[in-house]
Parts: sequence; structure tokens; C-alpha cells
Amino acid sequence: VIGGREASIVLPHWVLNLPRPTRALILQHEREHLRAGDATLQDAMRLVRSLVPWNPVLWYVERRLAAAIEVDCDRRVLRAL
Repeated sequence: VIGGREASIVLPHWVLNLPRPTRALILQHEREHLRAGDATLQDAMRLVRSLVPWNPVLWYVERRLAAAIEVDCDRRVLRAL
């Protein structure tokens, strides 16, 4: 997912070669990111970090936030299944 408010799903070309159930799961995962507004949250974190780029704690927090967003999204998708 790229973008903030007007986010879009962008997938690499090789995803088209995957089996249909796998593609559907990938798309469901990315749609869940859109529904939850994850791109906006990550953009906000990048903005905060860019204001104080010398602060290593913010770099660490950004990495942890990205990991937490992915795990949470995976959990929501698997719960929906």
C-alpha cells in the first residue's frame, strides 16, 4: 500500500503468477491495510522521524511500529478466515 489518504495497492508483477488463492490472500491483506489506515499511520511516523532524524530512538520506534502494523494486519486477516 502506498500513499496516505488516497492510498493504493501496488503489487509486483510476479504476484500475477501465483495461484489464485494466494493472490486473493495477498489482496485481502493489502485491503486490510487500506481499511485500517496503516499507510497514514506510517506516513505520520515518517514525518515525526524526519523532523528529528538524529534521534536513534525514533528510528527504532519506526521499525517497531512497521513490524507491529504487519503482525496486527496478519492477525486481522487470519481472524477473518
